[in-house]
Amino acid sequence: MLHKLTFRHGVHPPEFKELTEAVAVRRMPFPDEVVLPLSQHTGRPAKLLVRPGDRVERGDKIAEADGFISAPVHASATGTVEEIGLWPHPLGNYSTAVRIKVEPYSAQAPRPRMVPEW
Repeated sequence: MLHKLTFRHGVHPPEFKELTEAVAVRRMPFPDEVVLPLSQHTGRPAKLLVRPGDRVERGDKIAEADGFISAPVHASATGTVEEIGLWPHPLGNYSTAVRIKVEPYSAQAPRPRMVPEW
């Protein structure tokens, strides 16, 4: 069965690859702090597992999913939980978030994951 095309060949904006083709890939430094909202989407916000003063490592679960439409939140950097409060959210409102002060000299390497034997 043939389908009628709504437009020809899609959209192909210029890629400008020549601007970076000779530039080496390099690791970006971690920021001084990260702010992680407990509400990741329109569902229920995650239930907090940490409190101010707790040390977290990259990959640690800092909030547990709380309901059918919810998502767990993991630390994206190693550091200390500095604050839990309301922060501007990308959806345009305020949401509870965890602010982590990043340890500047930590390796920031994720912990090896334990893969279960199926």
